[in-house]
Amino acid sequence: MHETLRSTFKLERATKEEKIGWQQITSDLMYGTFYSIYAKFEYEKDKFKPISCTIKIQNFQGAISVGIKKINPVIEVIFDKTRGVEKYVYLLDITVCPLNNCCQKTQENLTLEFPKVKHPDAGNEVYEVNRTIASKGVFSPDILMAVRLQYDDVHRNDELDTNCFDVNSLAFIDTANYERDGDTIRMRGNYSVKPIDLTEDEIDSGNTEENFTGKDKNNHSKYPGLYRTGGFNYLRLRPCRNVYVKFV
Repeated sequence: MHETLRSTFKLERATKEEKIGWQQITSDLMYGTFYSIYAKFEYEKDKFKPISCTIKIQNFQGAISVGIKKINPVIEVIFDKTRGVEKYVYLLDITVCPLNNCCQKTQENLTLEFPKVKHPDAGNEVYEVNRTIASKGVFSPDILMAVRLQYDDVHRNDELDTNCFDVNSLAFIDTANYERDGDTIRMRGNYSVKPIDLTEDEIDSGNTEENFTGKDKNNHSKYPGLYRTGGFNYLRLRPCRNVYVKFV
């Protein structure tokens, strides 16, 4: 049942008399902090074609503030192979990071991008309906929006590339991407990293699927992300999280 749970987002335009209210699109728990993400969209006149998006983050509980780093200016219409979805969705990518007090950010010049080639797992009827809607570049109640939260790697800097790196010198461990194990920190995916070596998971001859996120390709079903197989792109998210938005 959990894969069918959805947030709802009311499509509405601002008027001179009133402004659009914030609407919740997803929540998460990371670094011991529970937070929610809210959104407002601005549209072209007389149609729900998004031209900008403002994202707001509210930290509710936890000692570490999570803030917004980036909003992808392209909302891709992509085939989603997540269990319980298995159709084309709008993909909104938001990058957040810990120890960050940026609670609100606006992305101008927002665009919708539709794939030129149909994914082989997509039914013809569903594909054609979605293609007609998406080609107009508008939001529609017939297509879900998947909100993908990506966590910026706070350890990816020159200091950690040196052989003299000492994990015990870190005052903070980015637990969205790594875990501490004594004098070692490990990347999520059971890679031992000392010092951090981000090249270990770039090579995988045993699997034909390429994970765009740079995670473990042999265990791609464990990680949410974008994948490529046979020249086709697709999305797979964790279905037990409230990451899908239904436009109403």
